[in-house]
Amino acid sequence: MTFFRSRRSAVVARNGAVATSQPLAAQVGLDILKAGGNAVDAAVATAAALNVLEPMSTGVGGYMFALVWKNDEKRVRALNGSGHAAGAANRDDVVRNGHSGIPTEGPDAAFSVSIPGTVHGWETLLQEDGTMTLSEVLQPAIKYAHEGYGVSEIIANQWQASEEKLAARASGREMLPKGRAPKHGEIVNLPELGRTLEVIAEGGSEAFYKGEIAKKLADFVQAVDE
Repeated sequence: MTFFRSRRSAVVARNGAVATSQPLAAQVGLDILKAGGNAVDAAVATAAALNVLEPMSTGVGGYMFALVWKNDEKRVRALNGSGHAAGAANRDDVVRNGHSGIPTEGPDAAFSVSIPGTVHGWETLLQEDGTMTLSEVLQPAIKYAHEGYGVSEIIANQWQASEEKLAARASGREMLPKGRAPKHGEIVNLPELGRTLEVIAEGGSEAFYKGEIAKKLADFVQAVDE
């Protein structure tokens, strides 16, 4: 066996492990396992925590994908939590506006908007393979959003890279505490995101796709598209 020199040793665990790009999120997953949750519960809790701790990478406004090993069936189950394109979107409008592909910037960016699949994906995964409720696994993320956390160096740099885009709209400025991207080591609170997660925790995916949040999303996209 060839010995690979590294500054880190491989993790050896008897009762489970959680790997993320953010240590606080990994701790959330470990806490869920210690509380009696299974791997699926921990994965959803960790992903939700990353929505707050590393918002440029994952969140309720995006997609989720999962591979779950079903040990009793000796097979892998895949879940595609991507979203559909908007019902009124069509290719002809994109071409008519002078685009050869889907625009992601500028006044026609609304063409690129699709229905976020994350929340329903989380809920489906928990209902079919988890042991805890969506409300339970969202609590750590909600706590970090309201009580705050220290921003790590790489995440701070990535946040700053998106500052101009976020500052262009009021909705983006909600992700710019103190009117700018946070610096390394700063304590950040994201109350609006915390309230969104609370609504989801209380009402499940229905509250996200058919309630007040859905109306705000639809109204915003329509306003941008006008």
